[in-house]
Amino acid sequence: YSRMFNINCTGLRFFSVYGPWGRPDMAAYIFTKNIFQNKTLDLFNFGRMERDFTFVEDIVNGIIPLVKFKKRKKDLHKIYNLGNNKPEPLMKLVNLLEKFSGKKAKIKKKGMQLGDVRHTYANIQDSKKDLQFRPQTNLEEGLEKFVNWYKEYHKVN
Repeated sequence: YSRMFNINCTGLRFFSVYGPWGRPDMAAYIFTKNIFQNKTLDLFNFGRMERDFTFVEDIVNGIIPLVKFKKRKKDLHKIYNLGNNKPEPLMKLVNLLEKFSGKKAKIKKKGMQLGDVRHTYANIQDSKKDLQFRPQTNLEEGLEKFVNWYKEYHKVN
């Protein structure tokens, strides 16, 4: 597209972003909400999914260098993956949410959804090289921050 119309553009792919002020349609937010509301979590592929969960601050720290990098390179037409570079089991996410919420999740394991993928993985080699992108937040640390924000924002315990 950028070459066809001579438009200088760069694409960014974000992988399973979570954190304060996150999208309410993402797994971490939905699961946290359901845990606090004592609702059932539907886990597809019988809970054996893996996702490259990425904390929102790491995403922001990947975008900022891109702005500076684009000023140096006028004709950059590339797509960068911004992810944690480490797929995590969905059950680990659930277990950590239980830990930080202090509540037990109600779980219903279901089969694989049509069109879904078993795991996602961000190859961040180009992002590391060009943008010096280095995700710093592991899943446990990020979910603790997220659940603390969620409890304060939604006034739940």
